Amino acid sequence: MPRSLMPNRRAHPRLRAEFAAKVYHVATKRWLPAMTCDTSAGGTLVKVRSERLIEPGEELHVHIAPDLWTIAAAKGALVATVLRCGRNQEGEQYLALKYRRDEMSVARRSAA
Repeated sequence: MPRSLMPNRRAHPRLRAEFAAKVYHVATKRWLPAMTCDTSAGGTLVKVRSERLIEPGEELHVHIAPDLWTIAAAKGALVATVLRCGRNQEGEQYLALKYRRDEMSVARRSAA
């Protein structure tokens, strides 16, 4: 089905935002470098490089910062669940993340 015919399932408006990020993959207890693609009050689309496929339903802890220097020192994280995922030819994974309900107020301030 062409992308233009697919219904928009997003509950919150998205802002195009490319920020350095790091993602803690709870299942493997590993940190993955990431980059945000867009963000909203309810979640974020991130691009990660990982040999292991990350599946819908998995929990991630997400640190987002305006630059690489800040991300290295980031403490505290937004807890998110993977809703959808896809992979490109270069092996990068695109993950649609939904923040846990109690994280959404923090995300709203970050997206503003």
